Order: sequence, then C-alpha cells, then structure tokens
Amino acid sequence: MRGVYESNFQWAALTTAQTLCTISVPATIAIEILSGSVTDTNNATNQQLEDYFQRTTNALAGTGTAALTPSKTEVGDQASACSVIFGSSASQTEPTYSANTKHGLAGYASLAGWQYAPVPEERVTVPPLGFIGLKHNLAGTSTAWDVYIRHREIG
Repeated sequence: MRGVYESNFQWAALTTAQTLCTISVPATIAIEILSGSVTDTNNATNQQLEDYFQRTTNALAGTGTAALTPSKTEVGDQASACSVIFGSSASQTEPTYSANTKHGLAGYASLAGWQYAPVPEERVTVPPLGFIGLKHNLAGTSTAWDVYIRHREIG
C-alpha cells in the first residue's frame, strides 16, 4: 500500500502513566492510523495496564523527548511529512488531550502487550494540522517497552 509509514522506538524504565509519543500532521495531508502496539520485552512479572490513542491539541515536548521521521514501507515513496515526538523520561511535558477522543482503549496483561489493529471502518483519521498521542495510562514496574505505529498519509 502506497504512502504507509512506520515508527518504532523503545522506552526504557517507564514507571508512570504518561504519553509514549505524539504524531504531528502537517497542513498538506491527513493521516489514518493503521495499527499500533506496545509490548514489554523485559518483564518477568505480569501486570495489568491500559493504552490508547487520543487526540491532542499539541505535541509532546520538553526534556526527555526526541523527534523521529517515520520510515517508508515501499521503495519509491517520498519521505513522511509527519513528525513523531517520543518521550523517554518522566520530565517530559505532556500534551493537552481532547475530551472524549480515545481510540483503541484497552486494558491488557503486560506479557501479552497492547495491540491496535482496527478494521478499516474503525481507523482513526487525523486531519491536517492535527495531533494524536499514544497514551500509557496506568503506571507499572520499570520495564523496556517497544512501541510501534503504522500510519497512512492521505492527500
């Protein structure tokens, strides 16, 4: 599928409820979230957690954040127009979340991980100049979290 991009990174020592990353959409396109996952690669103790995508009015910012450009999945595609800001510490500045805009909200056992793979009719679309965050909503023990997002750029 043309115009599909992937973002992945690893959180080390996440122990609080906080935003894992935000995606900033430029004025020239919209995006559709195709899938996402949060898995724990370093946890011997199972724990109950909760993750979801939620619309925000701004991007993740502050100390402990870094930007990445999503990777294209097909040769010949142009570079992604979006910016993904991911966090790596509790000192980051959380974005402002929009009310009643949670998508893929699910509790899960940490050993199984959180998976978001909606059918096409349920995919989240983010408009031009929009933001969406991936929120880790319940504090857990310190572990290494692998975060993966796949999105499609429209326009």
